[in-house]
Amino acid sequence: MSAGLRDEGKQGGALAAAWLARWPEESMRRKGVMGNVLAFGHKTAGEVTRGLEVIAETRRWLEQAEGYYALSWTAYLEAVLHLKSGSYLQARLACTVGLELVERELQGHRGQASLLHALLAGIAYEFDEIGEAVQHVEQAMRSVNECSHTDAVIVAYSTQARLQRLRNDEDSALAILREGQQLGERRGLRRLTMTLAAEECAGLARAARYDEARLVATRFGFHELRPQDNASDLASDKALRAAARYLLVHSPKLVIEALDRAIPSCQPRHLAHRSVELLLLRALAHKQDGKSAAALTDLCDALCIAAPRQYRRVFLDEGSEIGSLIDRLDPHRLRDSQAAPLLRSLQQTMRKRGNHGSGGATAMAEQLTRREVSILKRLESGLSNREIAKAIFLSEGTLKWHLHNVYSKLDVKNRAGAMTRARSLGIL
Repeated sequence: MSAGLRDEGKQGGALAAAWLARWPEESMRRKGVMGNVLAFGHKTAGEVTRGLEVIAETRRWLEQAEGYYALSWTAYLEAVLHLKSGSYLQARLACTVGLELVERELQGHRGQASLLHALLAGIAYEFDEIGEAVQHVEQAMRSVNECSHTDAVIVAYSTQARLQRLRNDEDSALAILREGQQLGERRGLRRLTMTLAAEECAGLARAARYDEARLVATRFGFHELRPQDNASDLASDKALRAAARYLLVHSPKLVIEALDRAIPSCQPRHLAHRSVELLLLRALAHKQDGKSAAALTDLCDALCIAAPRQYRRVFLDEGSEIGSLIDRLDPHRLRDSQAAPLLRSLQQTMRKRGNHGSGGATAMAEQLTRREVSILKRLESGLSNREIAKAIFLSEGTLKWHLHNVYSKLDVKNRAGAMTRARSLGIL
C-alpha cells in the first residue's frame, strides 16, 4: 500500500501479487486492498486490460466484505485505468458510481470524493463541458493536495491550468502548474513534477514561446527525442508529447521520425487518447515540413479515433495551426464515418472563435460569484491565504483556485490590483 501511495506502481504491484500468492485464504477485505494495489501496478506498466480484470475480482471481494472505503478506491482506480486507455465515457461512469458509494456509505468522505471529482474535472474538460469542469475542480481542490493520489493531483492541476488558459490568463496557468510541480518535489512524486512540467512546456510552445518551452524541457530532462521513446520511459514520453511541439518548428523530420515509431505502439496497448494526441503532433510536423496531404491524413485518423469517444478539447487546444487543417478538411472525406459530425462541429467552433476571439474566454467571462465577492472583501483585511482559508472553512488550495478566478475576471495580476479594480467597480 505504501509503495502504491508513493506512486511506485511497479514495486507496489509486484509486492501485492506476492502477498496474494502467499496468503490466498486471507480475508476478502485485505485481499481487496491488495487487489487495488495490484491493479495500480498494472496501470503503471500500461497493462490496462489486465488491470481491469483485477479490478473486477477486487470489487467482488470488497462487496462481499462490505469494505466500502477500499471499494471507493476500486472505483477510482477503475476510472484511472479507463483514462489510461482513453475510455473517458467509462471513466466517467466509474467515477459517478464511486461518488454515489462515497455519499451513501462513507458520509461524503472528503478525501475520497476529491479523488473522483478531480478525474471528473478532466473528463468534463475534454468533452468541452467547461461549467462542469469548473464545478468538479472546486470540489477536488478541497483536499486533493493533502491526501490524494498522484493521478488525481495531476488531473486537478492540469485542468485548473487549462481553464485559466481559456480565460486567456497564461500567467495564472503557469503559476498553477509551478505550484503543482513544487508539491511534487516536496512529496518526492517525480511523475507529478514531470507531468506538470510537460504541461507547462506544451502550453508555452502552443503560445509560440519556444525558448521558454525549451528551458523548461531542459531543466527536467525531456528536451531531446530519444531512440527508445516509449510510454514506460517517463522522460521520453514527456519529450514526445511536449518538447516535440517546439522541436517541430525547426526539425519537423526529426519529430516525424520519432512519432512514426511511437504511434503504432499505441493501438495494441489500447491508448486511444494518446494516439489522437500523437497523430495531431505528427500532422503539425507534416504541415511544417510542407506535406499537406500527409497532415490531413493524420488529422482524419485522429478524428476517426476521437469521434466515438467524444474527444474535443484535444483538437481545440492545439489552436490555429490544427484549426487551419481542420478548416481545409472536406467533411465528405469522412462521410461514412462517425468522424464527420465531429469535424463539422469543430469547424463551426473554430470559425466562431476566429470571428469573435477566444470562445473559451467568452464562455468563462461570467460575473463574480458570491463566494468570490466574499473572498475579495476578506483581502482587505490583510490576512494571509492560510488565515482567510481557515476563516471561511476552505482548504488553502481551494482558496488559491478562487483567487486565480477573481484575478482573471477582474483582469488583474495580484491582490492589490484586485482590490483597486473592485473599488472602481463598486464591489468594495
